[in-house]
Amino acid sequence: MKKQYQAVTAEEAVKVIKSGDHVHISSVSNVPQCLVKALCDRGRAGELKNVYIHHLHTEGAAPYVNPEFEGIFQHNAFFVGANVRESVQKGLADYIPVFLGETSKLYRERYIKCNVAMIQVCPPDKFGYVSLGSSVDATLAAMERPSAMRWSTSAGSTSLLKTTPPCSPSTCPSPMKWRKPSDAIAPN
Repeated sequence: MKKQYQAVTAEEAVKVIKSGDHVHISSVSNVPQCLVKALCDRGRAGELKNVYIHHLHTEGAAPYVNPEFEGIFQHNAFFVGANVRESVQKGLADYIPVFLGETSKLYRERYIKCNVAMIQVCPPDKFGYVSLGSSVDATLAAMERPSAMRWSTSAGSTSLLKTTPPCSPSTCPSPMKWRKPSDAIAPN
């Protein structure tokens, strides 16, 4: 059976996030800024509290670490970049010291929860495959755990995939159309 994916707005996509959830944001240039903005809009509207944000190094805006979101978002970085450094130094955000090669282990061995993964991918090719681009660090492991994934494409669309129970490469249809774990890392 072919899995159908539903295209939704960023605002609709982040509605799956609940207070107390742990959210992984893909890293570096693959931060889905439209989803981050929509998530912060929900926080600003008082719809969320105690949402945990996890990620490695991110580029661009990181509004979830601003003082206005204290009690709404709890930031836990595996790497402290320029966009979150001041908040970590002021005690508004946290740093989890971990070797880069061990960040996936935090998710896979469930030291850290992941209820929702917010990722950015390329538009699907003619076979439906997408690429995580440069964000195959902890993002791949985070994708194996959530009950919902949100991703945006570089073309600007946002898609929704709900999975229950949490997915793994062998049990879950995904935006990557996994056949085996190595396909998820480098689909052709």
